[in-house]
Amino acid sequence: VRKKLALAAEHQREGRHEEAAALYREVLRNNPKNVDALRMLGILAFGEGNIDEAERLLRRAVSAAPDFVSAIIDLGLALKEQSRIEEAIECFRQATKLEPKNVKAHYQLAQILSPAALSDEAIDSYEKVLELRPKHGGALLGLGHVLKTMGRQEEAVESYRKCIAAKPDRGEVYWSLANLKTYRLSDEDIAEMESRVTGGELTDDSHVNFLFALAKAYEDRGDYDRGWGYYAEGNAKRRMLEHYDPVRFEMRNDAIINVFDQEFLEENTNLGNPDPSPIFIIGLPRSGSTLLEQILASHSMVEGTAELAYIRRVEHSLSKNRVDGVNY
Repeated sequence: VRKKLALAAEHQREGRHEEAAALYREVLRNNPKNVDALRMLGILAFGEGNIDEAERLLRRAVSAAPDFVSAIIDLGLALKEQSRIEEAIECFRQATKLEPKNVKAHYQLAQILSPAALSDEAIDSYEKVLELRPKHGGALLGLGHVLKTMGRQEEAVESYRKCIAAKPDRGEVYWSLANLKTYRLSDEDIAEMESRVTGGELTDDSHVNFLFALAKAYEDRGDYDRGWGYYAEGNAKRRMLEHYDPVRFEMRNDAIINVFDQEFLEENTNLGNPDPSPIFIIGLPRSGSTLLEQILASHSMVEGTAELAYIRRVEHSLSKNRVDGVNY
């Protein structure tokens, strides 16, 4: 069994996923409760976008071994992917209780507490990560984001600066500083960023973020020609990384407009949630829905959320395993 698992893991590392999956299933035929095979098969399903199958396999692994921390963390990630925030938080909390010094568990807990607007708890979790690993770039960046959201700008800048010291080739950190709006990058920052974009050996995302940070820095200085040049270069590079078909996008939105016409809306009035508390903002792309959300969220009695994935999940479930082949 160990040899099969080792060979399967090697296939998985090399990207030979079908061969790996076949070996994991062979192990499970002989021992349905082999937690390593269950977990690794779940990770494969997750990587292929089959989140429901990943959750099923990971739950089997955790059921067979309730203290299997790696599987608990992976299950939390599968739940997070489905926007099942409370369940995911519980998984990560359980992992930190079982292994108080597990950096990944504390980091994933912090990463999900932050968008759940549990900012103080997120800060505690990020700080726990940094106690265990002081130069953890992700935690320093995430902590900076939470502090910025809470209006603690000086502390946010300090965390971003520590992240730059730990991960100087991470362009997102410089863009985070530039995107504070009221913060000005120094001459030394600009020189460092320009050496990075000309020196090579950056990930595509980092390269784009450096270009946008440079653009903002020159814009803030009134050097609009140089700023525009960096914006144009950054956008051109970003476009190469995006999978976007404008014709398909237009056809999809035309279909939405045709289905949700006046007659359809009149026939389906009074079907929403009568509770006066939630405010759902629904609109076509580029129609100003995010701007409206920001305007409402600026009110002291309104809390804005991230874009929610629930409608997309319902859409997927409606189309799943339809005998008649008709999809939503």
